[in-house]
Amino acid sequence: MIDKLKNLKGEIKIKHFLPYTPELNVIETQWSVMRNAAGNRVYSDTDEIEKSIREMIRKDEITPVKMNDFLTC
Repeated sequence: MIDKLKNLKGEIKIKHFLPYTPELNVIETQWSVMRNAAGNRVYSDTDEIEKSIREMIRKDEITPVKMNDFLTC
């Protein structure tokens, strides 16, 4: 993957995050959003959790975090 990115000749720059900075990691932000929306409910299994989260996204109760919100020039 790194080799493919290097072949783009500067079109994409790789930025490394500092250790222990979850607020800069897109997936950590998304987990936080989903945890806040779905965390205070009781589920019978993981399928029910998945269905519930998909339904919350469909109803706009959870907004998926957009990768481009985290990209810099």
